[in-house]
Amino acid sequence: MEIRTSRNPFKKLVSLVLVMTMVMAMGITSFAATSDPNMTNDYSQWTLQVAPGAEVTLYASPAAKDTYAATGFDTDATTADVAWTSTNTDIAVVEENSIGFKTVDANDGVSSLTGLYCAKATVKVPATATIGSCSIEARNTKTNAYVNFTIVVDTTVTQDADNVNVYLVDYMDTLAAGTVSHSTMNFATPTDALANLAANSDYGFSYNALGSYIKSMTYADSEIEAYYNPDTKESFGWNYRVYREDATGAESYMVADSAIIASDAFQLQDNDTVVWMYGTMEAAEAFYTETLSSLY
Repeated sequence: MEIRTSRNPFKKLVSLVLVMTMVMAMGITSFAATSDPNMTNDYSQWTLQVAPGAEVTLYASPAAKDTYAATGFDTDATTADVAWTSTNTDIAVVEENSIGFKTVDANDGVSSLTGLYCAKATVKVPATATIGSCSIEARNTKTNAYVNFTIVVDTTVTQDADNVNVYLVDYMDTLAAGTVSHSTMNFATPTDALANLAANSDYGFSYNALGSYIKSMTYADSEIEAYYNPDTKESFGWNYRVYREDATGAESYMVADSAIIASDAFQLQDNDTVVWMYGTMEAAEAFYTETLSSLY
């Protein structure tokens, strides 16, 4: 696996790419392209904290291939091709009778989409929900393009995680994060586990983050930094998955939501192992599903 460091002349932070994508989405005239290969959000935040018993409406649109700029559906009928699902109905439920469309108008602040359409659905957090997060997927069943939103239960209940370990694939080392306390969320997250490692001077570990985006990690006197290759249009960065013991405690499995939810919004539990790997999202997915699956 090729590793790029801060000395690489092609290095560009993925965060800058994302910023440019947002600028282009707002500033470039778009044309309806229902068949575009990507999906993105319209008017919605990627991560939303919702109180038990409350609800939130999400919006999704086709997006351009390279820029991910929203392009809109060309008719209201084509928005019906979007299927909305929740990974955990104990945390958030898609209200079936709310699934529909919105006609974008000038007041929505996206002038390039005025007169076009986006898919929408209302998601409700059950009154019985106490703590945690899950993912809501909006998938265009015609193109298979999709976008994910994260719903976090907004509650005063808190939860930390004990005996958490962090495996750094590129450094081939496992570090004990110990008891991980919650910080930005009301539950402990993989990002919180990194903070624990950085706070332990014996490890000589550090990281640089922008929200859930891990810009770099440094360990064993080696820094590995995220970058964007403009020639191949590939983004290299830090990916994570969480492995959890099954009910018997003898086997472990990968928690599916950890492949979708950002590292600062996934709820850790006692005895979890967080596995971080550097590379493209495609390379990471292959590693987790093919290589690690034989080890856990």
